[in-house]
Order: sequence, then C-alpha cells, then structure tokens
Amino acid sequence: MRHQCQDPARPWAWLARICQREAARVAARRQAIPLAEPPDVAVPAHEDEMVDRLAVGAAVAGLPALDRVLIALRYGHDQTHSRIAAGLALPEGTVKVRLHRARRQLRPLLSDDD
Repeated sequence: MRHQCQDPARPWAWLARICQREAARVAARRQAIPLAEPPDVAVPAHEDEMVDRLAVGAAVAGLPALDRVLIALRYGHDQTHSRIAAGLALPEGTVKVRLHRARRQLRPLLSDDD
C-alpha cells in the first residue's frame, strides 16, 4: 500500500485520504443502539406524588427533543454519560453540557418556591 503514495516526500494528502476512508468505513459499520421502551411505572399511591410526576412530565415536555432523550436516558434509564454518548454517537462533553443546561431550564419550573 505504501507504494501507492505518489509523492513519498510529502505523504500527508495520501495519509489523510486513508484516514478519511477508514473513518467512513467505521461510521458505516456503527449501529445505532436502540432505545429501550420505558419501563411500566406503577401508579403512585399518593396524590401528591402523582401531581409531582405530572409537573415533571410537563416541564420535560417543554425541552427540545434531544434534551428530553438525554433526561430520559440519564434519569429514567439510569445511564452513564459515557454510555449515553456512545448510544447517541455524541461526544461525552456534549452530553454533559446538554444535561446541565436542561437541568438549569427545569430548575425554576419545578422549584417549590411558588
């Protein structure tokens, strides 16, 4: 394969193309991890708990779609940041930042101060 490099003194373009093809090959083989269905949740015994669940559901429904998925995976399915990142093909830092911002948006909506 080295013999295919047309300019051995400057192999960077040749090497870059090899890297591009390998990255495309790996990306094509990557399979999306299907999200499991949320578990059936038993009906809460207390009315206050039901109201809290409805409030959380309504607040989360107001988030962008990706943030809703991240919240569901992190807190509903108890997934780690790295596992969420791998499953959604996102950088782990992106997952952490998006979750932080989503929690920051939810905090005033769910506070007991009012």
